[in-house]
Amino acid sequence: MVTVLGMPGQAGGECAELLSFKGHKGWVGNVQFAGDQRLLSAANDGQLVLWDLSKARGGRPRLISQLEPQSGGIFAMHEAGGRVLTASKDGTVALSMLADDCLRPGASWDELHSGVIKSVCWRDGNVFASAGRGGNLRVVDVRAGGGGGGGGGGGGGALDIEGAHDRDAICVRWQPRAGDPSAGLLLS
Repeated sequence: MVTVLGMPGQAGGECAELLSFKGHKGWVGNVQFAGDQRLLSAANDGQLVLWDLSKARGGRPRLISQLEPQSGGIFAMHEAGGRVLTASKDGTVALSMLADDCLRPGASWDELHSGVIKSVCWRDGNVFASAGRGGNLRVVDVRAGGGGGGGGGGGGGALDIEGAHDRDAICVRWQPRAGDPSAGLLLS
């Protein structure tokens, strides 16, 4: 189920359900706005879907574009500047491009983690981090190559941070450093 809630303007106010719909065949791993009236959703059915919220009929928005970037269910997604990363149960990170209301497949990395990848996040349009099974983190610079259409991207451009956690790492985020947008702190 995908649900969009209107939040109260002040403490103690009530939330209003603006839209709720079944957009996938299984659980939804992540949702993110892609502009004012567009919503991306990614789910266990392996689908990445772009919805137009302004054209909702019968409680369901119009499906604009759909793509299956991975063969396993998608746990995590992050879009920045039309570049959508998805991370899945099959251990891959996939890059999809969002342009002209169309999702197109890009590169994929299939050797970053030895199992489920639970989180992925862009630092900028060139560097991303992922977190997964075994408590490991990976930082990848997509300009260094290694992300072919069929995968095989564990190598060039990947920084391995082994054992960052005792157990599975489930969240990774970047915090920019003041004065240096190309650097940042990695949070997990």
